[in-house]
Amino acid sequence: MEREQAEEVMDAVESGRPWHERIPERLGVEDGTAAGAAHYQIGSLQPIEIMQEIMTPEEFVGYLRGSVLKYGLRLGRKDDRVVDARKAAQFSKWMAQALAGEKINPREG
Repeated sequence: MEREQAEEVMDAVESGRPWHERIPERLGVEDGTAAGAAHYQIGSLQPIEIMQEIMTPEEFVGYLRGSVLKYGLRLGRKDDRVVDARKAAQFSKWMAQALAGEKINPREG
């Protein structure tokens, strides 16, 4: 872990707030969904893009479908209800794109 990352983790721990409450400010987003967030960046790609490349279309749609289901079922049990709804909507949008044969670009939101 780099020094900057270590300092960020320590600041977060010392704040005393639960991690899920710190997500929006850490990522510079208001809703905490983190679609396109920098911490997902691996080189020039994000994990969702890598998954789309290495999984079969059926596997990838299954992953997206499971994510929609997960966020729908946990609605309001972990994060704010609006955050969970936005996450489910994001995965649903990506699933529609994948089913249409399109490449996902998480930087578009």
